[in-house]
Formats: sequence, C-alpha cells, structure tokens
Amino acid sequence: MGIDGIRTAAAGVDADVVHVGGIAGIAQFAEINNSFVSGMNIDTTSYAGFLGVGGLAGKSSYSRFVNCYAEGTINASSQGVGGIIGYDDGNTLIQNSYANVNIFNTTSRTGGIAGNYNGMENNPNNALFVGELQSGKIDDVYRIVGNLQLKTNNYAFEEQHLNGFPSTKTTGEVLLSREDLNKKETYVELLEFDENIWDFSQVGNDGLP
Repeated sequence: MGIDGIRTAAAGVDADVVHVGGIAGIAQFAEINNSFVSGMNIDTTSYAGFLGVGGLAGKSSYSRFVNCYAEGTINASSQGVGGIIGYDDGNTLIQNSYANVNIFNTTSRTGGIAGNYNGMENNPNNALFVGELQSGKIDDVYRIVGNLQLKTNNYAFEEQHLNGFPSTKTTGEVLLSREDLNKKETYVELLEFDENIWDFSQVGNDGLP
C-alpha cells in the first residue's frame, strides 16, 4: 500500500476498535509519504482494550512514514500511544517527520513520536516532537519513543511539559529552544527536511512547516 500527499484536516475519532490512527488503524507494508493530519481529536478513553493509538497510524509493521506530520490531541487508555504511530509491530521507518500532538494516556508506553517501538535500529530518525505528554505511568513517558531510550538524531521542544511539569529530562534526543524552532535552518540542516517538499513560510512566526 502506498499513500502520498494525504491531507486530513479536523480529524475526530471517538472509537471502539482495537487500533486507531488519523490516517489508518493498521499500516502494514505501507508507504506513507508527504502526508499530514491536522485538527486531530482522537478520544479512545471509553475503551481500555486498544493496542495502538497514533496520530497517523494506530499499529504499524513493515511500513515507512517519511516527510509527514500530525497535529492535534489524543486522549487514550491504551498500550502504545504516539504522535505518529501508536504501536510498532516491527520494521517501521519514521523519518523527517514531526508531531505537534498533545497526548494524554492513562496507561503505559506513551511517546511523542511512537508509543511502542520494535522497529529498525537507529529509528525513528530526524523526528521532532513539540507537544505535551501525560501518562498514568510516570516512569514510562518519553519524548520520542515510549519504550526505548534512543541515541539517534531526534529532537524535542525544551518548553514542553511531561506529566504536567516542565522537564529537561531526555533519553537521547536534543532539546530545541523556541528560537531554534523559528529558524528555517533547524529544519533543513538538523532535521534534513527537503525544501522541495516542506513549506517554511510560517517558520519565524512561532509556526511549524
């Protein structure tokens, strides 16, 4: 399955299925490129049996997410909640993408990019998380991946809150200032966002690509 250039605005989901995502509940052998979800409001708190809730895909395996982003809010009671994907079942690539998602999860494995990750080594890569994170499991909340401490090229906003409080705690990601996020060079040089794909017109005005 290949998806290129999907744009979903004001996505609202109040769901009773096992895997929930802004584009797909399950992404298997999928190519999701140059795509985004904005205005997202996913609420799965009425059912605690979910395995994977994500801004783009709930559960993923053998899939690629490149040059993508998600914006909005996720409220969940799920094992595996993330701004891009909720639960990786293996061999998922996440690259040159960001999540501006406020995530509230009552259980474990909560991450800004992926909740649970069993994927490729050194991935996610060149990913950015700028939302808020809150979890019922205080020691199981990470800015990039909910179950791993990564040492690859990933970034997060230094002013974001973890479980309601400002935090400088990192697990390998680099914290960026507001000034950094208002520079086009941050996205082009650090995150390696392609200038032919991304729109930087709002960068510099507290906007994101």
